[in-house]
Amino acid sequence: MVAAAAIGAVATIGGTAAQISAGNKAAKAQSKAAQQAAQASQEATDATIAEQRRQYDTTRADYAPYRETGYKALDTLAGLYGVGGTKIDPTAALEATPGYQFQMEQGLKAIDRGNAARGALASGGADKARIRYASGLAASNYDSYANRLAALAGG
Repeated sequence: MVAAAAIGAVATIGGTAAQISAGNKAAKAQSKAAQQAAQASQEATDATIAEQRRQYDTTRADYAPYRETGYKALDTLAGLYGVGGTKIDPTAALEATPGYQFQMEQGLKAIDRGNAARGALASGGADKARIRYASGLAASNYDSYANRLAALAGG
């Protein structure tokens, strides 16, 4: 009976050793799987970050011409108001705008034609009308010019 009990104890110890060995193998496999999952997750995160960076760089490059135009417009606007590093003569800037010279010439011609028809081409009233027209055109075009620059600058 003692021999049977000893054989049973050895079998129990052997079974326990086998269970411990199997448990260690399972723990190692589980640890390896967790490491692989963590590595796969890190690789996916890195790929996502790389794609977001690529998209950001592409968008930034696409908008570069617009950004540069805005910077130039802002600098011109600041120069017109005397607050930028580059001072700009408002009269010269205004006269260089598209259509300003045409509007000025056509308006003055119309005033002169009207005064000539009344026989008052060389009168003080004709001069006053020319000055009033030129001043009004300059003021409205200057505001329009400044607003267009502000729009280009993003303001």
